[in-house]
Amino acid sequence: MRLKLLTNLNTLLLVAVCLALGATLWWSQRALERPYLLMERYLGLSQTFQNQAARNIDDYLASGDALRLSSASQSLENLLQHLDELPADLAQNLRPSLVDLDAFSKTDLLAAGKLAGDPQALLLQAERELGANLEQLSQYAIGVNSPQAARYLPPLLAASQHLGKLSLARDKLVSSGRAELAADVEREVGNIRSQADLLEQLPLLGVKASAESSADDFSALMGLENSEKTEAQDTGVDLKRELNSLLTRYPAELKRTREQIQQRADLANATHLKINAVQQAIASLEPVVRAQHGKIQGEVRVMQGVMIGLILLIALLIDTLQRRLARVLTNLAPALSTWAEGAFSQPIAL
Repeated sequence: MRLKLLTNLNTLLLVAVCLALGATLWWSQRALERPYLLMERYLGLSQTFQNQAARNIDDYLASGDALRLSSASQSLENLLQHLDELPADLAQNLRPSLVDLDAFSKTDLLAAGKLAGDPQALLLQAERELGANLEQLSQYAIGVNSPQAARYLPPLLAASQHLGKLSLARDKLVSSGRAELAADVEREVGNIRSQADLLEQLPLLGVKASAESSADDFSALMGLENSEKTEAQDTGVDLKRELNSLLTRYPAELKRTREQIQQRADLANATHLKINAVQQAIASLEPVVRAQHGKIQGEVRVMQGVMIGLILLIALLIDTLQRRLARVLTNLAPALSTWAEGAFSQPIAL
Protein backbone atom coordinates (compact mmCIF):
# COMPACT_ATOMS: atom_id res chain seq x y z
CA MET A 1 0.00 0.00 0.00
CA ARG A 2 2.84 2.36 0.82
CA LEU A 3 4.59 1.67 -2.47
CA LYS A 4 1.36 2.29 -4.38
CA LEU A 5 0.93 5.57 -2.53
CA LEU A 6 4.40 6.74 -3.49
CA THR A 7 3.78 5.83 -7.12
CA ASN A 8 0.52 7.78 -7.18
CA LEU A 9 2.23 10.71 -5.53
CA ASN A 10 4.93 10.77 -8.19
CA THR A 11 2.27 10.64 -10.89
CA LEU A 12 0.35 13.52 -9.31
CA LEU A 13 3.51 15.57 -9.08
CA LEU A 14 4.32 14.98 -12.73
CA VAL A 15 0.76 15.95 -13.73
CA ALA A 16 1.03 19.08 -11.57
CA VAL A 17 4.27 19.98 -13.34
CA CYS A 18 2.58 19.62 -16.75
CA LEU A 19 -0.43 21.66 -15.68
CA ALA A 20 1.74 24.38 -14.18
CA LEU A 21 3.87 24.53 -17.31
CA GLY A 22 0.78 24.77 -19.55
CA ALA A 23 -0.81 27.45 -17.36
CA THR A 24 2.41 29.44 -17.39
CA LEU A 25 2.68 29.31 -21.15
CA TRP A 26 -0.99 30.30 -21.59
CA TRP A 27 -0.72 33.22 -19.15
CA SER A 28 2.57 34.38 -20.68
CA GLN A 29 1.07 34.41 -24.16
CA ARG A 30 -1.97 36.39 -23.02
CA ALA A 31 0.17 38.80 -21.04
CA LEU A 32 2.55 39.43 -23.96
CA GLU A 33 -0.42 40.17 -26.23
CA ARG A 34 -1.56 43.06 -24.02
CA PRO A 35 1.26 45.50 -24.88
CA TYR A 36 0.83 44.83 -28.60
CA LEU A 37 -2.92 45.42 -28.36
CA LEU A 38 -2.24 48.58 -26.37
CA MET A 39 0.26 49.80 -28.97
CA GLU A 40 -2.22 49.00 -31.75
CA ARG A 41 -4.93 51.03 -30.02
CA TYR A 42 -2.50 53.88 -29.44
CA LEU A 43 -1.42 53.98 -33.09
CA GLY A 44 -5.05 53.74 -34.24
CA LEU A 45 -5.97 56.63 -31.95
CA SER A 46 -3.11 58.76 -33.24
CA GLN A 47 -3.81 58.06 -36.91
CA THR A 48 -7.56 58.57 -36.53
CA PHE A 49 -7.06 61.96 -34.91
CA GLN A 50 -4.50 63.09 -37.46
CA ASN A 51 -6.23 61.81 -40.61
CA GLN A 52 -9.87 62.41 -39.71
CA ALA A 53 -10.12 65.09 -37.04
CA ALA A 54 -7.11 67.40 -37.57
CA ARG A 55 -7.14 67.19 -41.37
CA ASN A 56 -10.88 67.89 -41.61
CA ILE A 57 -10.53 70.87 -39.28
CA ASP A 58 -7.69 72.29 -41.42
CA ASP A 59 -9.78 71.81 -44.57
CA TYR A 60 -12.74 73.50 -42.87
CA LEU A 61 -10.62 76.52 -41.95
CA ALA A 62 -9.49 76.81 -45.57
CA SER A 63 -12.83 76.24 -47.30
CA GLY A 64 -15.57 76.81 -44.73
CA ASP A 65 -17.24 73.55 -45.77
CA ALA A 66 -19.62 72.60 -42.95
CA LEU A 67 -19.39 68.91 -43.92
CA ARG A 68 -15.70 68.94 -43.00
CA LEU A 69 -16.50 70.32 -39.57
CA SER A 70 -19.27 67.77 -39.11
CA SER A 71 -16.88 64.94 -40.00
CA ALA A 72 -14.27 66.29 -37.58
CA SER A 73 -16.83 66.55 -34.77
CA GLN A 74 -18.01 62.99 -35.39
CA SER A 75 -14.42 61.76 -35.35
CA LEU A 76 -13.74 63.52 -32.04
CA GLU A 77 -16.84 61.96 -30.49
CA ASN A 78 -15.74 58.50 -31.64
CA LEU A 79 -12.30 59.07 -30.16
CA LEU A 80 -13.83 60.04 -26.83
CA GLN A 81 -15.91 56.87 -26.84
CA HIS A 82 -12.88 54.68 -27.61
CA LEU A 83 -10.80 56.22 -24.83
CA ASP A 84 -12.32 53.68 -22.45
CA GLU A 85 -10.40 50.97 -24.28
CA LEU A 86 -7.15 52.46 -22.97
CA PRO A 87 -5.95 52.01 -19.38
CA ALA A 88 -7.50 54.54 -17.02
CA ASP A 89 -4.25 56.43 -16.37
CA LEU A 90 -3.56 56.83 -20.09
CA ALA A 91 -7.13 57.90 -20.89
CA GLN A 92 -7.06 60.44 -18.06
CA ASN A 93 -4.04 62.21 -19.59
CA LEU A 94 -5.65 62.52 -23.02
CA ARG A 95 -9.30 63.18 -22.16
CA PRO A 96 -9.10 66.89 -21.05
CA SER A 97 -7.46 68.20 -24.25
CA LEU A 98 -9.70 66.06 -26.44
CA VAL A 99 -12.85 67.24 -24.66
CA ASP A 100 -11.64 70.85 -24.96
CA LEU A 101 -11.13 70.52 -28.72
CA ASP A 102 -14.52 68.82 -29.14
CA ALA A 103 -16.27 71.66 -27.29
CA PHE A 104 -14.30 74.26 -29.28
CA SER A 105 -15.34 72.64 -32.58
CA LYS A 106 -19.01 73.00 -31.61
CA THR A 107 -18.80 76.65 -30.53
CA ASP A 108 -16.07 79.04 -31.61
CA LEU A 109 -15.00 77.00 -34.63
CA LEU A 110 -18.44 77.40 -36.20
CA ALA A 111 -17.62 81.07 -36.84
CA ALA A 112 -14.79 80.06 -39.16
CA GLY A 113 -17.30 79.25 -41.89
CA LYS A 114 -18.27 82.90 -42.14
CA LEU A 115 -14.62 83.92 -42.39
CA ALA A 116 -13.69 81.35 -45.02
CA GLY A 117 -13.29 82.08 -48.70
CA ASP A 118 -11.26 84.75 -50.43
CA PRO A 119 -10.84 87.72 -48.04
CA GLN A 120 -9.87 89.95 -50.98
CA ALA A 121 -13.17 89.52 -52.81
CA LEU A 122 -14.60 92.90 -51.79
CA LEU A 123 -11.36 94.73 -52.57
CA LEU A 124 -11.03 93.01 -55.93
CA GLN A 125 -14.57 94.03 -56.81
CA ALA A 126 -13.87 97.63 -55.78
CA GLU A 127 -10.70 97.70 -57.89
CA ARG A 128 -12.55 96.31 -60.90
CA GLU A 129 -15.19 99.00 -60.51
CA LEU A 130 -12.48 101.66 -60.20
CA GLY A 131 -10.83 100.38 -63.37
CA ALA A 132 -14.15 100.38 -65.23
CA ASN A 133 -14.90 103.92 -64.05
CA LEU A 134 -11.51 105.21 -65.20
CA GLU A 135 -12.07 103.52 -68.56
CA GLN A 136 -15.44 105.21 -68.92
CA LEU A 137 -13.90 108.56 -68.07
CA SER A 138 -11.23 107.95 -70.71
CA GLN A 139 -13.92 107.22 -73.29
CA TYR A 140 -15.74 110.32 -72.09
CA ALA A 141 -12.66 112.46 -72.74
CA ILE A 142 -11.60 110.79 -75.98
CA GLY A 143 -15.04 111.29 -77.46
CA VAL A 144 -14.58 115.06 -77.45
CA ASN A 145 -11.98 116.84 -79.57
CA SER A 146 -11.17 119.87 -77.49
CA PRO A 147 -8.34 121.26 -75.30
CA GLN A 148 -10.46 120.71 -72.18
CA ALA A 149 -10.84 117.02 -73.07
CA ALA A 150 -7.07 116.64 -73.47
CA ARG A 151 -6.62 117.86 -69.88
CA TYR A 152 -8.50 114.77 -68.67
CA LEU A 153 -5.99 112.28 -70.04
CA PRO A 154 -2.90 112.90 -67.79
CA PRO A 155 -4.84 112.50 -64.49
CA LEU A 156 -6.62 109.44 -65.85
CA LEU A 157 -3.32 107.85 -66.93
CA ALA A 158 -1.76 108.58 -63.54
CA ALA A 159 -4.81 107.20 -61.73
CA SER A 160 -4.66 103.99 -63.80
CA GLN A 161 -0.98 103.56 -62.95
CA HIS A 162 -1.67 104.04 -59.24
CA LEU A 163 -4.56 101.56 -59.50
CA GLY A 164 -2.11 98.93 -60.76
CA LYS A 165 0.24 99.71 -57.87
CA LEU A 166 -2.73 99.55 -55.52
CA SER A 167 -3.53 96.00 -56.67
CA LEU A 168 0.06 94.89 -56.06
CA ALA A 169 0.21 96.51 -52.62
CA ARG A 170 -3.14 94.99 -51.63
CA ASP A 171 -2.04 91.51 -52.76
CA LYS A 172 1.18 91.77 -50.72
CA LEU A 173 -0.77 92.95 -47.68
CA VAL A 174 -3.29 90.12 -47.80
CA SER A 175 -0.84 87.34 -48.68
CA SER A 176 1.77 88.30 -46.07
CA GLY A 177 -0.54 89.54 -43.32
CA ARG A 178 1.98 92.24 -42.36
CA ALA A 179 0.11 95.24 -40.96
CA GLU A 180 2.83 97.70 -41.97
CA LEU A 181 2.10 97.08 -45.67
CA ALA A 182 -1.29 98.74 -45.21
CA ALA A 183 0.49 102.08 -45.45
CA ASP A 184 1.41 101.30 -49.08
CA VAL A 185 -2.22 100.56 -49.91
CA GLU A 186 -3.43 103.75 -48.22
CA ARG A 187 -0.78 105.76 -50.03
CA GLU A 188 -1.91 104.49 -53.44
CA VAL A 189 -5.54 105.20 -52.56
CA GLY A 190 -4.48 108.73 -51.62
CA ASN A 191 -2.66 109.14 -54.96
CA ILE A 192 -5.75 108.05 -56.87
CA ARG A 193 -7.85 110.45 -54.82
CA SER A 194 -5.46 113.28 -55.71
CA GLN A 195 -5.99 112.54 -59.39
CA ALA A 196 -9.74 112.36 -58.78
CA ASP A 197 -9.61 115.82 -57.22
CA LEU A 198 -7.84 117.11 -60.32
CA LEU A 199 -10.53 115.54 -62.51
CA GLU A 200 -13.22 117.11 -60.34
CA GLN A 201 -11.77 120.56 -61.02
CA LEU A 202 -11.82 120.10 -64.79
CA PRO A 203 -14.82 121.49 -66.68
CA LEU A 204 -17.47 119.21 -68.05
CA LEU A 205 -17.20 118.39 -71.74
CA GLY A 206 -20.88 118.63 -72.59
CA VAL A 207 -21.35 114.96 -73.40
CA LYS A 208 -24.94 114.13 -72.55
CA ALA A 209 -26.78 110.85 -72.63
CA SER A 210 -30.19 110.65 -74.25
CA ALA A 211 -32.93 111.28 -71.68
CA GLU A 212 -35.56 109.59 -73.77
CA SER A 213 -36.71 106.25 -72.50
CA SER A 214 -38.56 103.36 -74.01
CA ALA A 215 -41.69 104.69 -72.33
CA ASP A 216 -41.25 107.97 -74.24
CA ASP A 217 -40.90 106.02 -77.49
CA PHE A 218 -44.09 104.11 -76.71
CA SER A 219 -45.89 107.37 -75.91
CA ALA A 220 -44.79 108.84 -79.25
CA LEU A 221 -46.16 105.84 -81.08
CA MET A 222 -49.49 106.23 -79.32
CA GLY A 223 -49.64 109.94 -80.13
CA LEU A 224 -49.12 110.88 -76.49
CA GLU A 225 -45.69 112.46 -76.84
CA ASN A 226 -45.02 115.13 -74.24
CA SER A 227 -44.21 118.55 -75.53
CA GLU A 228 -41.76 119.07 -72.66
CA LYS A 229 -38.43 117.22 -72.71
CA THR A 230 -36.22 116.77 -69.68
CA GLU A 231 -32.79 118.15 -70.34
CA ALA A 232 -30.17 115.37 -70.12
CA GLN A 233 -27.37 115.63 -67.53
CA ASP A 234 -23.71 115.66 -68.54
CA THR A 235 -22.24 112.13 -68.39
CA GLY A 236 -19.13 113.40 -66.58
CA VAL A 237 -21.16 114.34 -63.49
CA ASP A 238 -22.20 110.76 -62.79
CA LEU A 239 -18.77 109.36 -63.65
CA LYS A 240 -16.98 111.75 -61.29
CA ARG A 241 -19.53 111.13 -58.55
CA GLU A 242 -19.09 107.38 -58.92
CA LEU A 243 -15.30 107.71 -58.80
CA ASN A 244 -15.44 109.68 -55.55
CA SER A 245 -17.91 107.16 -54.13
CA LEU A 246 -15.63 104.24 -54.96
CA LEU A 247 -12.60 105.97 -53.43
CA THR A 248 -14.61 106.68 -50.28
CA ARG A 249 -15.76 103.06 -50.07
CA TYR A 250 -12.36 101.44 -50.65
CA PRO A 251 -10.78 102.34 -47.25
CA ALA A 252 -13.82 100.97 -45.46
CA GLU A 253 -13.60 97.74 -47.46
CA LEU A 254 -9.89 97.57 -46.68
CA LYS A 255 -10.57 97.96 -42.96
CA ARG A 256 -13.21 95.21 -43.00
CA THR A 257 -10.90 92.94 -44.95
CA ARG A 258 -8.04 93.46 -42.51
CA GLU A 259 -10.34 92.77 -39.57
CA GLN A 260 -11.61 89.62 -41.25
CA ILE A 261 -8.06 88.43 -41.96
CA GLN A 262 -7.06 89.12 -38.34
CA GLN A 263 -10.11 87.28 -36.97
CA ARG A 264 -9.40 84.40 -39.28
CA ALA A 265 -5.75 84.27 -38.22
CA ASP A 266 -6.66 84.45 -34.52
CA LEU A 267 -9.19 81.66 -34.89
CA ALA A 268 -6.74 79.52 -36.86
CA ASN A 269 -4.05 80.06 -34.22
CA ALA A 270 -6.44 79.13 -31.41
CA THR A 271 -7.53 76.02 -33.32
CA HIS A 272 -3.95 74.93 -34.01
CA LEU A 273 -3.05 75.44 -30.35
CA LYS A 274 -5.84 73.08 -29.31
CA ILE A 275 -4.91 70.56 -31.99
CA ASN A 276 -1.27 70.72 -30.88
CA ALA A 277 -2.37 70.17 -27.27
CA VAL A 278 -4.13 66.94 -28.29
CA GLN A 279 -1.17 65.86 -30.42
CA GLN A 280 1.23 66.47 -27.54
CA ALA A 281 -1.04 64.53 -25.19
CA ILE A 282 -1.09 61.63 -27.65
CA ALA A 283 2.68 61.81 -28.09
CA SER A 284 3.16 61.76 -24.31
CA LEU A 285 1.37 58.40 -24.20
CA GLU A 286 3.98 56.67 -26.36
CA PRO A 287 6.66 56.34 -23.64
CA VAL A 288 4.00 55.13 -21.20
CA VAL A 289 2.80 52.53 -23.71
CA ARG A 290 6.36 51.34 -24.29
CA ALA A 291 6.92 51.24 -20.53
CA GLN A 292 3.82 49.07 -20.20
CA HIS A 293 5.42 46.66 -22.67
CA GLY A 294 8.57 46.46 -20.58
CA LYS A 295 6.59 46.11 -17.35
CA ILE A 296 4.55 43.21 -18.68
CA GLN A 297 7.67 41.52 -20.01
CA GLY A 298 9.16 41.81 -16.54
CA GLU A 299 6.05 40.25 -14.98
CA VAL A 300 6.22 37.39 -17.47
CA ARG A 301 9.88 36.78 -16.65
CA VAL A 302 9.13 36.73 -12.92
CA MET A 303 6.24 34.33 -13.40
CA GLN A 304 8.29 32.05 -15.59
CA GLY A 305 11.13 32.12 -13.05
CA VAL A 306 8.71 31.20 -10.26
CA MET A 307 7.31 28.35 -12.30
CA ILE A 308 10.80 27.10 -13.18
CA GLY A 309 11.68 27.16 -9.50
CA LEU A 310 8.48 25.30 -8.65
CA ILE A 311 9.18 22.69 -11.32
CA LEU A 312 12.72 22.23 -9.96
CA LEU A 313 11.29 21.86 -6.46
CA ILE A 314 8.83 19.22 -7.62
CA ALA A 315 11.58 17.44 -9.53
CA LEU A 316 13.74 17.47 -6.39
CA LEU A 317 10.84 16.05 -4.37
CA ILE A 318 10.25 13.30 -6.92
CA ASP A 319 13.96 12.51 -6.94
CA THR A 320 14.00 12.31 -3.14
CA LEU A 321 11.01 9.97 -3.09
CA GLN A 322 12.51 7.79 -5.79
CA ARG A 323 15.84 7.60 -3.94
CA ARG A 324 14.11 6.58 -0.74
CA LEU A 325 12.11 3.98 -2.63
CA ALA A 326 15.26 2.66 -4.31
CA ARG A 327 17.05 2.47 -0.94
CA VAL A 328 14.16 0.52 0.56
CA LEU A 329 14.18 -1.89 -2.33
CA THR A 330 17.96 -2.28 -2.09
CA ASN A 331 17.75 -3.10 1.61
CA LEU A 332 14.97 -5.56 0.88
CA ALA A 333 16.99 -7.61 -1.62
CA PRO A 334 19.03 -9.75 0.97
CA ALA A 335 15.88 -10.57 2.93
CA LEU A 336 14.08 -11.63 -0.20
CA SER A 337 17.03 -13.94 -0.99
CA THR A 338 16.77 -15.49 2.48
CA TRP A 339 13.06 -16.02 2.02
CA ALA A 340 13.71 -17.58 -1.34
CA GLU A 341 15.90 -20.21 0.42
CA GLY A 342 12.98 -21.04 2.71
CA ALA A 343 14.31 -19.39 5.88
CA PHE A 344 11.34 -17.40 7.13
CA SER A 345 12.49 -17.24 10.78
CA GLN A 346 14.83 -14.25 10.37
CA PRO A 347 13.24 -10.77 10.67
CA ILE A 348 13.66 -8.18 7.90
CA ALA A 349 14.91 -4.70 8.79
CA LEU A 350 14.07 -1.99 6.26
